Amino acid sequence: DLHTELMAEIRWTPAETQKTQDGLDITSLELTASQAAVLKLLARPDVPGLLRTLRTGNALTAIARNAVNAASAIGLISVEGGTPIDVLRGGQAIEHVWLKASELGWAWHPMTALIPIFDMLNSPTALIFEPWALDRLSGLRERFNHLFTPSPRQLRLMLFRLSPASTPSAR
Repeated sequence: DLHTELMAEIRWTPAETQKTQDGLDITSLELTASQAAVLKLLARPDVPGLLRTLRTGNALTAIARNAVNAASAIGLISVEGGTPIDVLRGGQAIEHVWLKASELGWAWHPMTALIPIFDMLNSPTALIFEPWALDRLSGLRERFNHLFTPSPRQLRLMLFRLSPASTPSAR
Protein backbone atom coordinates (compact mmCIF):
# COMPACT_ATOMS: atom_id res chain seq x y z
CA ASP A 1 0.00 0.00 0.00
CA LEU A 2 2.85 2.39 0.85
CA HIS A 3 4.48 1.71 -2.53
CA THR A 4 1.25 2.35 -4.41
CA GLU A 5 0.59 5.55 -2.46
CA LEU A 6 4.11 6.91 -3.00
CA MET A 7 4.22 6.16 -6.71
CA ALA A 8 0.79 7.74 -7.18
CA GLU A 9 2.25 11.01 -5.87
CA ILE A 10 5.07 11.21 -8.42
CA ARG A 11 4.52 13.21 -11.61
CA TRP A 12 6.78 11.64 -14.21
CA THR A 13 6.53 14.19 -17.03
CA PRO A 14 6.19 17.96 -17.30
CA ALA A 15 2.84 17.43 -19.01
CA GLU A 16 1.56 15.34 -16.10
CA THR A 17 2.84 17.92 -13.60
CA GLN A 18 1.09 20.72 -15.49
CA LYS A 19 -2.13 18.75 -15.89
CA THR A 20 -2.52 17.62 -12.28
CA GLN A 21 -1.02 20.66 -10.50
CA ASP A 22 -0.30 18.41 -7.51
CA GLY A 23 2.00 15.63 -6.46
CA LEU A 24 5.78 15.49 -6.61
CA ASP A 25 7.42 16.63 -9.84
CA ILE A 26 10.17 14.09 -10.57
CA THR A 27 12.56 16.86 -11.64
CA SER A 28 12.24 18.47 -8.19
CA LEU A 29 14.00 15.43 -6.72
CA GLU A 30 17.22 16.44 -8.53
CA LEU A 31 18.01 12.82 -9.36
CA THR A 32 20.84 11.68 -11.58
CA ALA A 33 19.82 9.85 -14.74
CA SER A 34 20.64 6.49 -13.14
CA GLN A 35 18.69 7.33 -9.97
CA ALA A 36 15.68 8.37 -12.06
CA ALA A 37 15.91 5.10 -13.99
CA VAL A 38 15.98 3.11 -10.73
CA LEU A 39 12.94 5.00 -9.44
CA LYS A 40 11.06 4.35 -12.69
CA LEU A 41 11.87 0.67 -12.38
CA LEU A 42 10.74 0.66 -8.76
CA ALA A 43 7.46 2.28 -9.77
CA ARG A 44 6.43 -0.99 -11.37
CA PRO A 45 4.27 -2.84 -8.84
CA ASP A 46 6.05 -6.17 -9.42
CA VAL A 47 9.61 -4.94 -8.79
CA PRO A 48 9.60 -4.33 -5.00
CA GLY A 49 8.19 -7.83 -4.43
CA LEU A 50 10.81 -9.34 -6.71
CA LEU A 51 13.60 -7.50 -4.89
CA ARG A 52 12.18 -8.73 -1.59
CA THR A 53 12.02 -12.32 -2.85
CA LEU A 54 15.59 -12.16 -4.12
CA ARG A 55 16.73 -10.44 -0.89
CA THR A 56 18.37 -7.72 -2.88
CA GLY A 57 17.94 -4.03 -3.51
CA ASN A 58 21.55 -3.11 -2.80
CA ALA A 59 21.42 -0.25 -5.33
CA LEU A 60 18.75 1.39 -3.18
CA THR A 61 20.87 0.93 -0.09
CA ALA A 62 23.83 2.48 -1.91
CA ILE A 63 21.78 5.53 -2.96
CA ALA A 64 20.67 6.11 0.63
CA ARG A 65 24.16 5.49 2.03
CA ASN A 66 25.74 7.90 -0.47
CA ALA A 67 23.16 10.58 0.36
CA VAL A 68 23.82 10.25 4.08
CA ASN A 69 27.60 10.18 3.61
CA ALA A 70 27.47 13.32 1.46
CA ALA A 71 25.31 15.22 3.97
CA SER A 72 26.80 17.98 6.06
CA ALA A 73 24.64 16.93 9.01
CA ILE A 74 21.96 14.46 10.03
CA GLY A 75 19.34 15.48 12.56
CA LEU A 76 16.29 14.19 14.34
CA ILE A 77 13.40 16.27 15.57
CA SER A 78 11.48 14.75 18.44
CA VAL A 79 9.20 15.87 21.26
CA GLU A 80 8.61 14.69 24.79
CA GLY A 81 5.18 13.12 25.11
CA GLY A 82 2.75 11.86 22.52
CA THR A 83 -0.40 13.93 22.84
CA PRO A 84 -1.84 15.68 19.79
CA ILE A 85 -0.56 19.00 21.23
CA ASP A 86 2.94 17.53 21.50
CA VAL A 87 2.80 16.39 17.88
CA LEU A 88 1.53 19.81 16.80
CA ARG A 89 4.41 21.49 18.66
CA GLY A 90 6.81 19.10 16.96
CA GLY A 91 5.35 19.93 13.56
CA GLN A 92 5.80 23.61 14.30
CA ALA A 93 9.43 22.95 15.24
CA ILE A 94 9.99 21.06 11.98
CA GLU A 95 8.52 23.99 10.03
CA HIS A 96 10.65 26.51 11.91
CA VAL A 97 13.92 24.60 11.52
CA TRP A 98 13.23 23.80 7.85
CA LEU A 99 12.50 27.45 7.03
CA LYS A 100 15.54 28.65 8.97
CA ALA A 101 17.78 26.13 7.19
CA SER A 102 16.48 27.36 3.82
CA GLU A 103 16.99 30.98 4.86
CA LEU A 104 20.61 30.17 5.74
CA GLY A 105 21.26 28.43 2.41
CA TRP A 106 20.93 24.83 3.53
CA ALA A 107 18.93 22.16 1.72
CA TRP A 108 16.68 20.14 4.02
CA HIS A 109 16.09 16.52 2.98
CA PRO A 110 13.45 14.64 5.01
CA MET A 111 14.23 10.98 5.56
CA THR A 112 10.85 9.90 6.85
CA ALA A 113 10.63 6.14 6.26
CA LEU A 114 12.92 4.82 9.00
CA ILE A 115 11.05 6.10 12.03
CA PRO A 116 7.66 4.48 11.28
CA ILE A 117 9.37 1.29 10.10
CA PHE A 118 11.31 1.07 13.36
CA ASP A 119 8.08 1.72 15.28
CA MET A 120 6.41 -1.11 13.37
CA LEU A 121 8.98 -3.57 14.72
CA ASN A 122 7.31 -3.31 18.14
CA SER A 123 3.82 -4.06 16.86
CA PRO A 124 1.91 -6.89 15.18
CA THR A 125 2.38 -5.13 11.82
CA ALA A 126 6.01 -6.31 11.92
CA LEU A 127 4.68 -9.56 10.46
CA ILE A 128 4.64 -7.93 7.03
CA PHE A 129 8.45 -8.33 6.99
CA GLU A 130 10.26 -11.54 6.13
CA PRO A 131 12.33 -12.96 9.04
CA TRP A 132 15.62 -11.98 7.35
CA ALA A 133 14.33 -8.41 6.88
CA LEU A 134 13.23 -8.22 10.52
CA ASP A 135 16.74 -9.21 11.60
CA ARG A 136 18.30 -6.58 9.37
CA LEU A 137 15.86 -3.86 10.45
CA SER A 138 16.37 -4.72 14.12
CA GLY A 139 20.13 -4.31 13.65
CA LEU A 140 19.62 -0.97 11.91
CA ARG A 141 17.29 0.18 14.69
CA GLU A 142 19.93 -0.71 17.28
CA ARG A 143 22.54 1.38 15.41
CA PHE A 144 20.03 4.23 15.04
CA ASN A 145 19.24 4.15 18.76
CA HIS A 146 22.95 4.30 19.49
CA LEU A 147 23.20 7.53 17.46
CA PHE A 148 19.90 9.02 18.66
CA THR A 149 19.39 7.61 22.15
CA PRO A 150 15.67 7.74 22.88
CA SER A 151 14.19 8.80 26.19
CA PRO A 152 11.18 6.85 27.51
CA ARG A 153 8.68 9.60 26.62
CA GLN A 154 10.29 10.73 23.37
CA LEU A 155 8.24 10.76 20.18
CA ARG A 156 10.49 10.83 17.13
CA LEU A 157 8.97 12.91 14.36
CA MET A 158 11.44 13.48 11.54
CA LEU A 159 14.89 12.38 10.57
CA PHE A 160 16.55 14.73 8.09
CA ARG A 161 19.83 15.54 6.43
CA LEU A 162 21.30 18.93 5.59
CA SER A 163 23.56 19.88 2.71
CA PRO A 164 24.55 23.14 1.03
CA ALA A 165 21.63 24.26 -1.11
CA SER A 166 21.91 24.75 -4.83
CA THR A 167 19.35 26.44 -7.02
CA PRO A 168 16.62 23.87 -7.73
CA SER A 169 15.89 23.06 -11.34
CA ALA A 170 12.17 22.64 -10.56
CA ARG A 171 9.69 23.50 -7.86
